[in-house]
Amino acid sequence: MHIAKKISAALIFTIIASLFSYTFILEKGDGVKIGTAYDSIELYLNPELQASTTSAPAYQKDKVFISNEFQAEFPFNAVSIEWDESIPDATSIDLFIKFLEVDTGEWTDWIALDNEGGQDYEGYSFAVTNTATAFQYKVSMHSDDSSQTPYLKDVSFQYVNTEDNNFEEPTALQKLEFSDGSIDIISRAEWGADEDYRFYDGDEDELEDDDGKSSAIEQELWGGLYDDELEIADTTMYEDGERLTWAQEYPEDVTKIIIHHTATTSDLDDPEAAIRAIYYYHAISRGWGDIGYNYIIDQYGNVYEGRAGGEGVVGGHSAGFNVGSIGISILGNYEESELSYDALVSLMALIQDQAEEFDIDVEGSSSFRDRILENVSGHKDSDATACPGEHVYELLPYIRSSIASAIEGDYSYGSTTEFAYEAVGDWETLNLDPEDEREFTFKLKNIGTATWDSKTYLVANADYSADLIVDLNKDSSKSIAYLDETSVAPGNTGTFTIKLNSNIQGGFVSFDITPLFNGYKKTSNYINLPVYVEAPDLSYEVVDIDVGSSRIETGHEVAVSIKIKNNGNITWRNDGDYPLYLGVPDGEESELIGGFDKTKYGLMNEAEVAPGETATFDFNIEGPTASGYYTSYFTPVFGDVVEADATDDSYFEILAYDKSNKAEFVSKSDKTEFEPGEKEEVWIQLENIGYQTWTDDNLTVGFVKQVGITVSNYYLSESSVEPGETGKIKFTISAPGEEGDYKIYIKPRVSGSNLVQKYFYYEFSVVDNDESNYEEPDVRVRLSTDMDEPVITADSSFDMYVDDKVVRSFDGGDDVTVSFDGTNYKITSGGFAWVVDSYPVFKPQSTSTVLRIDNFENRPSWNTSLNDNKYRGALEVRDIDGEMAVINELPLESYVKGVAEVSNSDPTEKLKTMAVIARTYALYYVRMDEKFPSMPYDLTDDPEECQKYLGYGYESRSPNMGSAVDATEGLIVTYLGKLIKTPYFNETDGTKTKSAEEVWGWTTTPYLVSVPDPLCEATAFSGHGVGLSGCGATAAAENGSTYDEIIEYYYTGVEILSINDL
Repeated sequence: MHIAKKISAALIFTIIASLFSYTFILEKGDGVKIGTAYDSIELYLNPELQASTTSAPAYQKDKVFISNEFQAEFPFNAVSIEWDESIPDATSIDLFIKFLEVDTGEWTDWIALDNEGGQDYEGYSFAVTNTATAFQYKVSMHSDDSSQTPYLKDVSFQYVNTEDNNFEEPTALQKLEFSDGSIDIISRAEWGADEDYRFYDGDEDELEDDDGKSSAIEQELWGGLYDDELEIADTTMYEDGERLTWAQEYPEDVTKIIIHHTATTSDLDDPEAAIRAIYYYHAISRGWGDIGYNYIIDQYGNVYEGRAGGEGVVGGHSAGFNVGSIGISILGNYEESELSYDALVSLMALIQDQAEEFDIDVEGSSSFRDRILENVSGHKDSDATACPGEHVYELLPYIRSSIASAIEGDYSYGSTTEFAYEAVGDWETLNLDPEDEREFTFKLKNIGTATWDSKTYLVANADYSADLIVDLNKDSSKSIAYLDETSVAPGNTGTFTIKLNSNIQGGFVSFDITPLFNGYKKTSNYINLPVYVEAPDLSYEVVDIDVGSSRIETGHEVAVSIKIKNNGNITWRNDGDYPLYLGVPDGEESELIGGFDKTKYGLMNEAEVAPGETATFDFNIEGPTASGYYTSYFTPVFGDVVEADATDDSYFEILAYDKSNKAEFVSKSDKTEFEPGEKEEVWIQLENIGYQTWTDDNLTVGFVKQVGITVSNYYLSESSVEPGETGKIKFTISAPGEEGDYKIYIKPRVSGSNLVQKYFYYEFSVVDNDESNYEEPDVRVRLSTDMDEPVITADSSFDMYVDDKVVRSFDGGDDVTVSFDGTNYKITSGGFAWVVDSYPVFKPQSTSTVLRIDNFENRPSWNTSLNDNKYRGALEVRDIDGEMAVINELPLESYVKGVAEVSNSDPTEKLKTMAVIARTYALYYVRMDEKFPSMPYDLTDDPEECQKYLGYGYESRSPNMGSAVDATEGLIVTYLGKLIKTPYFNETDGTKTKSAEEVWGWTTTPYLVSVPDPLCEATAFSGHGVGLSGCGATAAAENGSTYDEIIEYYYTGVEILSINDL
């Protein structure tokens, strides 16, 4: 869709630059103020290493990032967020935002954001707040697959102020009659919609007929599969002669009602401003031209008109499911908060109204697009989202049954039916406080032929979930109320008085109730009684935490006493249905709790604690088996049913220790493979869990090792390591000459006392790379350096060669500058200088050492904090045709790991595909052909000439690609047993690839012919079109194709072989 841009005032930009973000603001003529901020962050899970394994690094399981605080240039009431992301299977990303509110001067709680992106690699969300001056965001990443990591970068924000200074606090509407269905709706004009947002302000000649039509978007999305569901009865493209950005379409059938929530802070003080902010976000920021919801409900129960166009107009609230549905959104975040009674009553009345308007069976379900969908459903049923939040979604079954009962009304009976009844009068949803008692009277008219006697009573269908919230006082015969009268003759009315007792757990339930006549006869017709129990206030504050000791020995106990104040609205008790005890939040277990049940610390001491009073919990904790610092969290839990929200200070800390151990392993360096005789410094990191500070003076280390291994030069990298801190013990290993797996046992001592009873150990392997699986060739790559005097350095020791002889060795961090005067090369470092007539070559002393061109600026535009100027292998600095050139010579596999033609988040089989064809492409120009005749290099790093090569920088941040290279080591593409050239490109237009003859006139490449590319969903070619389609390969990998299947499809008649097979 196109974005409406009827803005009359000039734009005034103020740029505020910082290391990570910038902002600008503009003032619009319609009174809306807009500010923008940007955070060029790049987030992914870090590799995690373990000391006792030689396997490849695995990604950590979880990571939480909290941003800097963003100070706005003006008070605002809403923020829209956009970001780039990649979320492989078995991984997830959750975003949160919070605001610094003006009225309270405090930060709100974190608000979970729903991703409304609907597209791969793009995320969108929106949040509304009371007037605020600053915001902060949080990213939570998770992976259940240690080989995969999600990825997020480039977060941008648009904050707006849509508040009306003349706004008056809304009052709740008069209670809506539940069975009536009549609703007062606040119009767009009343909540302040700027109707100019809806009109297209560009050149209409540029528009296609289907532009702005939801039906066309969904027909394209579903590929024509559900055209019968997408039929449109009427369309309005113009209003008062002006073209609408978003056409108003009316489907043949409306069959679904989809419930949503909005991400907002709790207790919004200006709902109309919030709706204006949502309108601006949908209409302008997203470019839709109107608000996406058909209706909005605020916390007071007020119902607002949403999308312009009246009843049944297609909205924009659930991608792919808009045509044929009504979208109702409730202001609030109901993943965290309970739905208010007023909002619930209005929601039910509105659903009933829409169900009757469009003849929707509220308890029914049917096929809708690609799934069976409840006719009244939550947004999460049609999209991958938490919307409408747990506390609304769990109410939907009760809402459906209650509305169905109200719509169906009285039952039909025959004139001779013996026992029959009809309800007298209407009733609303009952509203109870927690631990409340209420009587409710049913009046039923006898419309049968038999008289009801005193044995007649009401029964309710069993519902365990409902019984947890409301007790209907059932007696042993399961009756909930006996007939008040002694008898009720046909035509008369009987009375039943039900006593309801609400429990501590809030929520909405409904009971199906029917009479049992004369003690034996029950009909199949039921009355629905909806009941709403307000959520209890379980808030508290920590008064005192007394832990008997700051340390606890393994297997021993320490007494703990905690006092908390009841700041809520119910009395706490230590017996009955909801005894109060301190528990671990979210039902987790604590290693400090002994016994079978490790979720509970202890029961409240006092019998009762009223609001305002203080409760005491006395209990013992037990020293866990593993030493270390433990943080133990707690929260009040009521009878295993309801848990209070833990406060930030609801925890205590203690040091657990084993008298025999005073150090714990933390991590180790990642050097696990050595060449025969290789010498390298490594380290282990330990935590000091004892009482004594470690220093170089009091620390000694004993090593037990196999013959042939030399260990030397150990030292503590920190000047001192206090108890609770971590320190690294560094030492140098000289590997033995024979291949194999080795282990060095390490026992540190402080002042002559062992830190541990058992040994730590460091495992490594010795591998002779000269005898590896295949004969790996070197590749020579000219880098895109443009400088007269390159500065070479490294992260560890390296050597300078001239004419294949070592001229000088350098330490890590030494800078070496090379220049050429037309005859000789001048090399300088520190106070030394060398003048030679042949070019220098810099080589690392260890294969793990990385060289760097210190004055080479090669920063990606998406993250300028990175600089791709690091390389494996050797760097050769020489004059070529009057230009100073740097050539990176390195093994083929290392080169392929630095080829940056794919994203690290691409599917694994796509990465393997690219590894094989990138390796093939490079080897072709090493062995079969010269791309740069008479030049002293095989390839360049320029993607316009060869493959995009970024070196070690790309390798280090693309571990998935590195794994793909390792998994396909030495494999190349051949045709009739010969190495071939393997071109590739971005994407086709979804039809087919091109042949090499068509594009370049080649007639000797029968493997480079045109093949269909239906999996690519692009609309235009990007690239030359010959060989592998990157877009199609990605889709094929996502659909389960393997790398060899993908290669053999795009390159006709080829075979994948090992280099050794050539």
